[in-house]
Amino acid sequence: MVTTTTPGVGGDGGEVDSGLIDGLRQLVKADAGLVCPMTEEFLLRFLWAADLDVKKSYHLVQEYFSARRDFPDVFLLNDPHSYLPIFQSNELGFELADRDPLGRRIFVARIGDMDPSRHKFEEVLQTCLMTMESLSVDPDVQRRGIVVLVDITRFSYKLVRWLTPYKIKVSLKFLQDCIPLKMEALYCVNAPRVFSLTYNAVKPLMKEEFRRKISWHNGDLASLHKVLPPCVLPRDFGGTREPADWADWHGHVLQRAAMFHDLRSYGYVSKPAV
Repeated sequence: MVTTTTPGVGGDGGEVDSGLIDGLRQLVKADAGLVCPMTEEFLLRFLWAADLDVKKSYHLVQEYFSARRDFPDVFLLNDPHSYLPIFQSNELGFELADRDPLGRRIFVARIGDMDPSRHKFEEVLQTCLMTMESLSVDPDVQRRGIVVLVDITRFSYKLVRWLTPYKIKVSLKFLQDCIPLKMEALYCVNAPRVFSLTYNAVKPLMKEEFRRKISWHNGDLASLHKVLPPCVLPRDFGGTREPADWADWHGHVLQRAAMFHDLRSYGYVSKPAV
């Protein structure tokens, strides 16, 4: 393997051994059933997400394209402009304007506000996936990862019934297995008792590494403010920021429309190599 270092690959202040990129590229090329972009920019997303481990990065590439083949309605992304009303309303999620004390982007997921009568499962996951894919292109995000603030305040029995085994399976696939992005922490806020029915059903299916990233914050949210200070949070979470501060957060997602379109032409033409 080549061991020379390529300065600047991966963003300002980030250096990735060019041998790691070449190593991942060779593994992908050897996968005869896979048609995959070979650019440094694309491969670096997977290397950083797997902490620069080539074999784990290749496995992530396999999972990424397997999900697109097995669950195309969710993972084969459409034009983000078709979901513009959802992005603009912030009703399912949004990205905060500020970062956490470690410099990581903060995404708010309002899973308690999902309305089965208005929101299709596929569009909920598509908007989340588009956001994560767009973030994963940012070199700084590649290195630092992101944190997710999960608002469960209004989670109801209606949502318990809506979350079928299939939806749980696909959601966990998204969260755990196939996104080239380091999700460093999930801060679950204001979970009502009814949410325990869903969580207890899902927990055995979670990987231990994923479970360790979850923390729970209720009541006055003092524990949340130890990791996310009020100066970066919306008022809903005891913070000082207003919705106008992140009104245009989805702009970077819309700008990736061409990328999403181009990626539709890649993927597995047969079963992945074992």
